Formats: sequence, structure tokens, C-alpha cells
Amino acid sequence: MFKKKNSILWLAMTAALTACGGGGSSSPSPATTSTATTTQATPSSGKAVDGYLVGSTVFCDVNKNGVFDAATETTTTTLAGGAFTFAAGCSGTVVVTGGTDATTNYAFKGTLKAPAGSAVATPLTSLTADTGMTAAQLATALGLPAGTDVTKLDPADGSHQNLLRTTLAVQQIVQQLANTLGTLAASSDTSGIYTKVANAVAATLLANPSLPMFGADGSVNLTVLTAAAKGAVASMAADSKFNVFTISDANLAAMAAQIGAQAQQFLNASDADLANLASKLQNPAAAPIDTTATTAYLALQSDSVRINGNQISYASLTAGASISTPTTFGLDFSITGAPAIDTVANLALELVEVGGQSRVLQLMIDKVNIKNVNGQLSIVPDATAKVYVYGHTGSGNDINLTLNDLTFKPITVTNNSLTLNYKSLVNKVLASVDNTTQTTAQIHQHYR
Repeated sequence: MFKKKNSILWLAMTAALTACGGGGSSSPSPATTSTATTTQATPSSGKAVDGYLVGSTVFCDVNKNGVFDAATETTTTTLAGGAFTFAAGCSGTVVVTGGTDATTNYAFKGTLKAPAGSAVATPLTSLTADTGMTAAQLATALGLPAGTDVTKLDPADGSHQNLLRTTLAVQQIVQQLANTLGTLAASSDTSGIYTKVANAVAATLLANPSLPMFGADGSVNLTVLTAAAKGAVASMAADSKFNVFTISDANLAAMAAQIGAQAQQFLNASDADLANLASKLQNPAAAPIDTTATTAYLALQSDSVRINGNQISYASLTAGASISTPTTFGLDFSITGAPAIDTVANLALELVEVGGQSRVLQLMIDKVNIKNVNGQLSIVPDATAKVYVYGHTGSGNDINLTLNDLTFKPITVTNNSLTLNYKSLVNKVLASVDNTTQTTAQIHQHYR
């Protein structure tokens, strides 16, 4: 069996024949209150959630200056499950710093805030605490269902998986921007920069109500993200405690694109993959974001693939696209400059049925010659190339075949647009099967 990680040209198509949703919409019961003897407020409880933050410092920021004032403000510490309680109550903004993320076991370097009366403090409530943005506005800006109140729902309780994806995506954006801008400013005040970035994100969303940060297809709007990053840079430049630094628009966009790609992984991850993805992307030992823009000499256009001549975005494919009777798959390339391209790679295609009969089809051409000929891409199977086929049928059978003859030319490239003729490739596979066995029937059932 081949390894798709070794394929430079790899199309991963998810055929969603049945839909599955994540998370319920029920709200947690409000915290129990009792009569207090102080003038501040009744006792109040909540949870600090990135994953659940344990050992974090939480204080009640009554004067909303973002700094703990020991003479007038109270503090507490988060316990298991991120739980915290202000025994004397809290009528101000809740501020959370430090501690450890129980999901990843990494130290939390940011700052979470939540408006008074919130049941949780999360990366999402941080967008509303200082900016005047309402929960309803935030839900629209992040593509959440109408009526979602991020100040009341625990995204990590196992009942709100889509909300958890959005929470982790926002956390990745704010934390990575804070880390990167802190490095550029030679500042160790990542927690303080976190707040500036969160406020810049919220301000950008408020200023562009018709442009959600996250699309319904699980995509990240890089125009909005880049504008938020630019706003954070401007906010830091106006604060004398940070060193002055400059970053070009091109480099800023390159930085935003990398961070957006990480956030999109959270938006499109399965429930089972979220914890592992958080451990991978939030690892403090991971390579920092590269803030140097590079030239994409060979790139795919429009972040999409053509199926039967119709363009479908990668985000839609990742989320699951219904594909009936596929005939061709296509990729459109762009070439800039005059790169010297002369390499041999694999070209592979995978179709996975989500739900239904859980069928799988994998095809790989093991030797494909890729060249740049005067600005035109040439992609031609080698004379010795083979096609490896693996299928898992609806009846539970596995099929493994090797096709040695590619003279029927399953790949064509015209004007830097590659087309893989799926139908002719499958027909060739069918013609190569021994008609005296039952495998033929299985393949017909599986492929058509």
C-alpha cells in the first residue's frame, strides 16, 4: 500500500453522503447565588476554558484597568475543570492569566477576559470584555448559530463541539499573533499583547459586520484576519511600553496566512482529532511563524479543485462534499517567475465516504514527471509508471490492484490546468480484472 504523505500532488476528497453535526445548544444552569455581606456582589463562579485552565490566577477587575489592584480587588485560583469562585462575589470583568491547559499540559501564556456575570472565561469572551461587542454580534462575526451566547456556554464540556472548534481557532489566532508580534517588539509581555490582539480582532469584526471571520465551509477570511493583525500592530505602536517595530503589508499578509491556515485546521478537525491538534499547534517548542513573505512560483489557484468541471473549495471538500458519478478531477496551477521545475513525484487521489457504507477508494500513479516548459507546466506519467489501486467496498472487502499500462493517458495538462480522467482510469482498472472472479462485481459496485 502506498503512503499518501509521499505524494506531492495529493487530493483528499471526502464524500459526505450522510451529515453529522456537533454539539448541542443547551445552556448550563446559572451559578447558585446566596446573600452576601459585602457591597461588591453575590458569590460568583465560573470556568476558565482554553482547554480547562488549572492553577490560573483569576481576579475581579472592578475598575477595568487590566491590572490587579490588591487594595480594592479580589483574586482566586482555578481548580480542576478550570473552576473558580469569588467567595465575596465579583461585579467587574473577570481576568485570567497563567496556569496550565489541562488538555495539552502546556503553560497558558495569554489572558482571558469575560464580562461580569459570565459563566465562562474563554478566548471568545475575551473579544467582548473590553470592546462592547455583544454575544449576538460575536456569533454572527464568527459564523456561530444565531442565539449562541459565548458567555454562558462551556465549549469544552463535550456538548458543544462546534463551539469548541471555533474557540480553539480564535485562541490559535490571538495567541500566535501575540507570540509573533511580541517577538518583533522584543517584548516578553505576551499576556498584555494578547489583550491588545483580542481587542484588535473584535474591533475589526465590529467594523466589518458583513464579513465573518469564519465561513460556513470552515474557511478563514484572510482579509479580516490581516486587518486585525494590522490593528494589533497599530495598537502596540501607540503604546510606549513596546519597542517600535515595522512589518510590511506583504509580510503581515504572509504571517496572517500561516496563522489562518492553523486556525482552519481546528475548524475542520474531527471531534477525535481536536485534542491532538491542540497539542501539536499550541506546542511552545514548535517553529515560530515566519514573517517573511515568499514568492509562490508554483501554486494552486483559488484554493479549489475541479470535479466534473465544477470548482469546489478545499474547505468544502474537507467538510464533506457530495459527489455523484465523478468523471474528472482537475487542478489549476499558476507559475510566476521562471522557476526551474524538473522533478518526479507521485499523484494520488483518495475518496472516502463519510457515513453510509464507509467505502474508500485510493489511486496513485507512482512516477509523474513534472516540468516547467517556457511557463507551461508539463505533468506526464513516466513510461515505467504504475497505478496502485486500493478499495474498501460497502460489503467490507478490500481490493488491491496494480495497473502497469498507462498508454491511455489518464492525465492531461492544458494551459497549466491538470485534469485526471477518473472515469477512463476506473474503466481501465475494470478491464484489467480477471472476469472469472467475483472481484469484478465488487469493483463495479465500489467505483460506479
